[in-house]
Amino acid sequence: MGQAQLAASCVTAEGGLDLSPPRRRGPRAWLSIASGAAAVAGGVFSAVVWPGWAISVIFEQEALQSGVRAVLVEDYELTVTADMQCPAEVPVVLGQRFTCQTMIDGEATEITGVVLTPDGRYQVDRA
Repeated sequence: MGQAQLAASCVTAEGGLDLSPPRRRGPRAWLSIASGAAAVAGGVFSAVVWPGWAISVIFEQEALQSGVRAVLVEDYELTVTADMQCPAEVPVVLGQRFTCQTMIDGEATEITGVVLTPDGRYQVDRA
């Protein structure tokens, strides 16, 4: 602090000289600062340890549609006669359910699926 600033800070509103020591932050101010720093550190730590809450992972719609179609045709040996329509942005979350629409043997059908693992494996119900 320069001498002009020091001199200006020592003058009271009445024009007298204030010789009291400079104000210090009280314990409440330090407690608030420490609490804020701990909250930020906790958020960063949990984002590293449990990244699922900080980053949302979703299925690509086209990949989900072709995957569901492949299960119906290859595993269940059904004849899919129309494009598969699955919802956009299905989250990759354990237990998340989704429904796709298509035509099987000329009949409109809803196919239900459920996410089984956090890495994106899912089960498709037989139509």
